[in-house]
Amino acid sequence: MPKGNEWLQSEFVAELKELAFALWDKGWGERNAGNISARLNPQQMDEWGVADMPATQWYDLPKPVPELAGQSMLMTASGAFMRHVRENPERDLGLVRFSADGSQFSPIAGYAGAGRPSSEMITHLLVHAERQDKGQSVIVHTHADWLLLMSHLHDQTSEAFTKTLWRMCSESLMFFPDGIGVVPWMLPGSLEIGEASGELAKTHRLILWAYHGVLAAGDSLDDAFGLIETADKAAMVYCQGRMAGTTLPGITDDQIKMLGKHLGVTPIYSL
Repeated sequence: MPKGNEWLQSEFVAELKELAFALWDKGWGERNAGNISARLNPQQMDEWGVADMPATQWYDLPKPVPELAGQSMLMTASGAFMRHVRENPERDLGLVRFSADGSQFSPIAGYAGAGRPSSEMITHLLVHAERQDKGQSVIVHTHADWLLLMSHLHDQTSEAFTKTLWRMCSESLMFFPDGIGVVPWMLPGSLEIGEASGELAKTHRLILWAYHGVLAAGDSLDDAFGLIETADKAAMVYCQGRMAGTTLPGITDDQIKMLGKHLGVTPIYSL
């Protein structure tokens, strides 16, 4: 194996490739929709020889992210098709390093063929900055069908949206008692949507971009993916109820309180 390519053969990258394909297979990753990022831990940096990879060129970030200063990250490439990541990881994935003050980044591996990190990079970084002390190192953004549709049909306030998802199935409260934060439509890839997402990430692992898609922070690839699956199932139940001409009453407030006590979780919103 050529020196510097250890990361491509890692178990983590193997898992990421399968996840990327799964996003496409579920219909959530049409064309080049979606992106994935993961902050590297010390073990990964050591095994992959990241410290020895030279930073060839530095680029300014739209906004400094000092919380990530000196760290390294794995991120899908701009324009990458999720269905192709497992076939062409050296093109559709790459490693980036952040400067000592967190104001710049440099690609250090991957992105073959003059590729570059995802256009949603600043959003990922601002969410990572808020979630790293909470144990989440992975962020997955995808276009989950039912959550996207629900953003057209439902009040877009975070509290109202969250409570409806909680009411649709018991697993919702179990897996996201911290709810889902909702960002009204904003320009994709902009600093504005990144800052709005970062603000919501202070209290939410799940963030919905109205008329666009959803973003989840997890402590593993499976965790982030499973979180989106759970929320999207609840959104499907809600939307299909609407399509049937009814608004489903769902789990009552008292039942949600009972469920929270049983599960040992505290809902972020009062009931």
